[in-house]
Amino acid sequence: MHCVGNPAIASFICTYVLLEGNILFDIYCYGLKTNPTPLSLLKFCTDELALEVIFNQVFALIAESESTHLQLGLDLLHAIKNELGLTPSRKCLDFLLNACANAKDLRNSLLIWKEYETAGLPYNTLSFIRMYQALLAAGDRKASKILLSKIPKDDPHVRTIIKACKTIYS
Repeated sequence: MHCVGNPAIASFICTYVLLEGNILFDIYCYGLKTNPTPLSLLKFCTDELALEVIFNQVFALIAESESTHLQLGLDLLHAIKNELGLTPSRKCLDFLLNACANAKDLRNSLLIWKEYETAGLPYNTLSFIRMYQALLAAGDRKASKILLSKIPKDDPHVRTIIKACKTIYS
C-alpha cells in the first residue's frame, strides 16, 4: 500500500485506533485468526506508546475474562513479538499470567514467566505473586513453595495476598 510510508496517514490510523476503540473490540471479540484486519491496521501505527496502551487494554480484558480467552492472549503476544517486532510490556505479561492462573494452565504460565526474561523485564513482587497464584491454581504445590520463598514479605499487603492465595487454592 502507498500509505505505509506516509506519516500523516500512520498518525491518523493511530489516532483512530485510540479514539474509536474498534480495533480493541475486534481483537477481543473475534480474535486474530478469525479477523486479521485489526493487526494489519496496527502495523501502520508507528507510535509504540499508543500500541502499548492498546495492547494493555486488550490484555486487561483477557485477564478479567473466562479462561477460554487465554489462547487469544497468547496469539496476541505472538503477533506483538513476531509480526509487529515489539517487546510486550510488563502489564501485558502480568495480565497474561493472571489469565493463566484463571485457566489453571501451568504450561502457559511457565511460558509467560520466561517471557519476562526474554523481554528484559526483571521479576518484581507483583510478578512473583501472580506466578505464585498461577502455580497454586495449576496444582503445582512444590514449585509454588519454592517461589514463595523468593517473594519479599515485608509489606503487610503482600502477606495478606499470599494468605488469600493459600486459602483460595488450598
